[in-house]
Amino acid sequence: MQSNSFSIRFLRYLKKKRFYFVYLPMFLYWGVVSVANILPPDTLQKFQFYDKAEHFIAYMLLTVFIFFSCAVEEKFRYLHRHPFFAAFLFIALYGMINELIQLYVPGRSCDFYDWLADMTGASAALIILYPLFSRAVKVLNFNHS
Repeated sequence: MQSNSFSIRFLRYLKKKRFYFVYLPMFLYWGVVSVANILPPDTLQKFQFYDKAEHFIAYMLLTVFIFFSCAVEEKFRYLHRHPFFAAFLFIALYGMINELIQLYVPGRSCDFYDWLADMTGASAALIILYPLFSRAVKVLNFNHS
């Protein structure tokens, strides 16, 4: 029960400071991921350790950022009412579009297994976040209505 009250206070705090603690970090990280995905592969050679693990970790973190962005969103009611589904759907579409863009990047290719690694990372993030924040999302949406 303690973790639920912490998660409620945490989301309320993030909602108050959402630009600096949610939106700005998300866009900065998203920018880094987007640039890394369109650079030719030999540019990042010294940082690569395993392609699928990189996809898993990158999209797991991006999903966390997008989940919190949806959870504290006020203008679009569906996003803050269903942040788990919205984050998953957004990551699925972004990962798919990203793989399709790589068809046009020299040295890159569109790989279904990269997208699958993206989706596995997103799923892992949401599996971790759901028990921690599902009640907080419901409480905040109930109080907001």
